Amino acid sequence: FAQWNLGNTKSAHDVFYVQFNVAVPKGTNGYIVDFAYFSSEYPTYVGTQYNDMAILWQVSENYTGNVTFITDGNNNPQPLSVTALAQNGLMKYVANSPQLAGTGFTVNAGTGWSTVKGPAKPEETLTLAWTVFDKADTILDTALLIDNWKWDCEGCVPSEVDSCGVQPQ
Repeated sequence: FAQWNLGNTKSAHDVFYVQFNVAVPKGTNGYIVDFAYFSSEYPTYVGTQYNDMAILWQVSENYTGNVTFITDGNNNPQPLSVTALAQNGLMKYVANSPQLAGTGFTVNAGTGWSTVKGPAKPEETLTLAWTVFDKADTILDTALLIDNWKWDCEGCVPSEVDSCGVQPQ
């Protein structure tokens, strides 16, 4: 809530949204997916209303909510936003970093590959929705790469610190 309410505007622009259903196999209690987040908002607009976000929203039998949360040093979940990533030291690569050379990303910073874990119940059908959007502006952009989906036999518990959500690297 605090991340969404930074500044005096609550509008989202340049929204990308995709939703799909997936059947959970027997013996599976979760999933893992890798992502990389890139933003032109960093570092100038960290902590301001220009707090671009990426969210993986899950609807299932045992959990409905944002899976892409970052647990801060006080055990408070924060959404995957340019401000939360910066405050938790996850913006690893800045403009002109060799890791960004030749990628086509003309952004100010990126996370590199990170992992998010989500919960599941064997044989249920999950509804998952990814969204990425600019917060409060239509000029500077954020991009999200998603890769390496895999099922997780162990799973996670969303209410436990660092069990689900963005995993510490």
